[in-house]
Amino acid sequence: MNRPSASTRAITGALFLLLGCASGGHRDVAGTGGSGGEATGGKGSGGSEATGGKGSGGAATGGAAGAAEDASPPDAEPIDEPDPTSDGGPPSGQGGDAGSAPPPSPTTTTPSAACGSGKPAPAQGYHTIMVGTLARKYILRLPASYDGKKPWPVIFAFHGAGGQDATTFDTKFGFRAANGDKAVLVFGEALPRPQGGRSWMVDTAANMAYMDAVIAWLKDNVCIDSSRLFATGQSSGGYFSQTLGCQRGHVMRAVAPSSGGIRDFVNCMGNPGVWMSHGKTDSGTAKDVADAKAYWLEHKKCTTMTKPVDPSPCVEYQGCVDNIPFVFCEHPGGHPWPDYATKGVWTFFSRF
Repeated sequence: MNRPSASTRAITGALFLLLGCASGGHRDVAGTGGSGGEATGGKGSGGSEATGGKGSGGAATGGAAGAAEDASPPDAEPIDEPDPTSDGGPPSGQGGDAGSAPPPSPTTTTPSAACGSGKPAPAQGYHTIMVGTLARKYILRLPASYDGKKPWPVIFAFHGAGGQDATTFDTKFGFRAANGDKAVLVFGEALPRPQGGRSWMVDTAANMAYMDAVIAWLKDNVCIDSSRLFATGQSSGGYFSQTLGCQRGHVMRAVAPSSGGIRDFVNCMGNPGVWMSHGKTDSGTAKDVADAKAYWLEHKKCTTMTKPVDPSPCVEYQGCVDNIPFVFCEHPGGHPWPDYATKGVWTFFSRF
């Protein structure tokens, strides 16, 4: 059989590269190591506390975020900087010529049991729920027009590590002001960590049980759309929101982590929409973010082609299975929540 000429082979290769048609070019990160220690760290053991990736025995990683972090020992989880204006990312108003991507295929609304039940609206603010033997907390915020009849989407938001708690997203980033009349808001609170403060990298299994319990409570007590549950988070909370998208991807419609990867790639199910934000100078989470990005691109079978979407600097990968999107936003800043993220999270969630 005659072999193709050199010129034919060259043209074929060029076309293949131009089309960018192979999703198999992404790194295979699905097989991770086992458990052990407080979190699954980078390869091997002894990693920092919040790294998500292969191996075991880590604790939680984050990038530089202020003088208090600089004074921390190398293996300590950083205290996330809550001021979004200090990050140096692009302003939230920057949209440029970003295209508007078509929304995923619509689904019908799924009202929860509380809808139309006549139950009074739950009190806003802190709530406590027992999960096994643990008393866990969260903050609930309802839209001003909540009437117990209209099903609302839900946004869960998870704070960073250190001295932060559920009040972070309730009072910082302009998050509540921007989203309070668009969805039911639930601000989770992480477990204490041995070195002080709180972290979502403490006991993933317990945190998953916590989320299952909170979602069940919401369905019974708040009129929500059970098919539109969303999660976002910063740093440690970014890791957890993304791990939630992996292990509860059949429950969460979409997730939008900032400055975080996936703690471990185990028990992943479903195909949620994914929006990721990462700072170019955030070296502490760079590997975990890259691993998570590669996982989602492979899982969603997206092509390597991208197009800009609002807000800048976000781009959406094309050809993802079932038209359920993957958006990646890389800004020039570092670890803290960038000032475009509050806008970007809702812009993404509103597509669902």
